[in-house]
Amino acid sequence: MGCLFHFRSCIWSFGSPSEQLGGISSHEFADVLKCQKGGTSMDHVGLLFLSKNLKKYRYGLEYASLEVKDHLEPVNFSDLVDTVMILYGGCGIESTKGSPWITHFHLSQEMMTKKRLGLTLVVEELTEQYNAKRDKLNFPKVYISKGKCSADNECGNRQTCCITVVTQDDSNSMSQLDTIKKRVIPNLLALLVKGFLEFKKVEIQCQEDSELVVKVVMSEEHCKSVKFWATLQKSCIAIMELIDWERSRPGSVYDIFCSYGIDSAWKYFVESLRSKTDDIGRNIRREHLLVVANCLSVSGQFHGLSSQGLKQQRTRLSISSPFSEACFSRPAHTFINAAKQSSVDNLCGTVDAMAWGKEPSTGTSGPFKIIYSGKAHAPIPNENIYDFLNSPEVRQAPGEAFLNGSTISVEQDFLVAAVGIWDNIIDMRTCLQNMLREYQLNECVGELDKSRVIEALRFHPRGREKIGAGIEDIKIGHHPSHPGTRCFIMVRDDGTTEDFSYKKCVQGAADSISPELGRYVERILRNRAVSS
Repeated sequence: MGCLFHFRSCIWSFGSPSEQLGGISSHEFADVLKCQKGGTSMDHVGLLFLSKNLKKYRYGLEYASLEVKDHLEPVNFSDLVDTVMILYGGCGIESTKGSPWITHFHLSQEMMTKKRLGLTLVVEELTEQYNAKRDKLNFPKVYISKGKCSADNECGNRQTCCITVVTQDDSNSMSQLDTIKKRVIPNLLALLVKGFLEFKKVEIQCQEDSELVVKVVMSEEHCKSVKFWATLQKSCIAIMELIDWERSRPGSVYDIFCSYGIDSAWKYFVESLRSKTDDIGRNIRREHLLVVANCLSVSGQFHGLSSQGLKQQRTRLSISSPFSEACFSRPAHTFINAAKQSSVDNLCGTVDAMAWGKEPSTGTSGPFKIIYSGKAHAPIPNENIYDFLNSPEVRQAPGEAFLNGSTISVEQDFLVAAVGIWDNIIDMRTCLQNMLREYQLNECVGELDKSRVIEALRFHPRGREKIGAGIEDIKIGHHPSHPGTRCFIMVRDDGTTEDFSYKKCVQGAADSISPELGRYVERILRNRAVSS
């Protein structure tokens, strides 16, 4: 039992669940831990899942959900009435026996159709329920009838229908009028003509998996927790075949406990806790969830993880822990009551033990030390990315170089020899090759790249012939003899065009540096094309 209260103290020492988690999910998570009991709302919720057999019909689930809602949803007489008039029978209106005052209830035809009610059914329900209350509450006797309203000028709207009520009263005319206004009309408007008065709200909801569920809310004043689910099941006898009772259930752990017992409530609590922790992105092991469920149900009843729930659990288990109770409620009031009752607190919980300077009996109780060597941590220095990108395809070693993974056995002087505006032959080739890759087809190169291409043309074997009348623009195109290969297209000042290969420019530059390097580059670059 000590572990139980250690666990609770640890949880609540870090604050309430809603304080630790943000967003809408935090409130839902807190409701699960509180077992949805003890809040300001004392309503009970039931979830009715529809029978899977209805899926074989077109819109079967939709029609069934409307049928269930229509059957359970309460409809008062006031929901149907648009206007109420009291007319005196002696003023040209046909009178009946009883009071000369005739009450006209004008009902909305649209609402009658929406609720699927007929005028005859409404009159019968009003008569039956009013007579049932009349003897108990000493109401005057009334005659309720339907038909064409005698007040043609007042009830000429085609969108309404009329029910007339005549009161039988032996008192004088003014007393009869007061009785009708203060007793008869309010009680008639409050009568239920369809559905069940116990249900506060009935609505159709769509689950995350697009399944329709009928949610029924019942207030505490109409039904206690222990009878909530039984009352709902009894109300659904007429539509029993539309509901899947294996999946339908109360909406809270506490109501499941009251309806099906502690085992069913325990299983539902574990699954709900798992679902909510997943929703808020917390990966908690199932063993820990089982510890929470066992702690809240150790007394044989489910008590929420709240100050009221912990107090009820301590009372049920006959455990005296006024200090822990004071941490979650009014400290002064708690300590005064504990002193009056001569209560004893053994300070077994984590919070109260630490507050009084005692070592809490949690964990393995073994020594825990932080060992510091005193040596400063020296991180490995990062390589300069700009230095690395400067020659991405070259790794130099004494007497050799690498070009696209192939070794070039040349002297170091040849490798570092400048070529025009480039530092070496590799930079020249990389620069020209990147231009062919970066620009779109038929796109003219920028001014800076244009000057670089013109510089490379100096090394082309037929450079002057290619330039001709002068260079206006340089763009990227396909080689006429090799459609899949990109090359540079020169647009001359006279409007003519001329293609040229960057590889011949690189080859000419390599030959100008060293015949040995030229021969090797010729072998490497031979038959290598740049794909578009």
